[in-house]
Amino acid sequence: MSLQREELQRLLFRTAFCVMACDGHIDEKEVREIKTMNKSSQYFMGLDLDEELQELLSILKDKGKFIVDEFFETISKKGFINRSRNASIRGSFSYG
Repeated sequence: MSLQREELQRLLFRTAFCVMACDGHIDEKEVREIKTMNKSSQYFMGLDLDEELQELLSILKDKGKFIVDEFFETISKKGFINRSRNASIRGSFSYG
């Protein structure tokens, strides 16, 4: 399994976002932190993920916890984890 650099960067960014969303709430402080990570971390060098962050926040607002489920489904399909179909994260999620 080989990932292109940009695909890996986006996967790492979505992972960080989902970690922040897994407690059921994304605080403004967490949003600022992920923006700082995007701008200053070597992992995201050369990639502006502001638009992707806004998209993720919008999806979180619309779909709630399902954004995290979709993330797990994506990494499962890529072979990073083995996830049973019955596994899911419970709870409601919000931003703000």
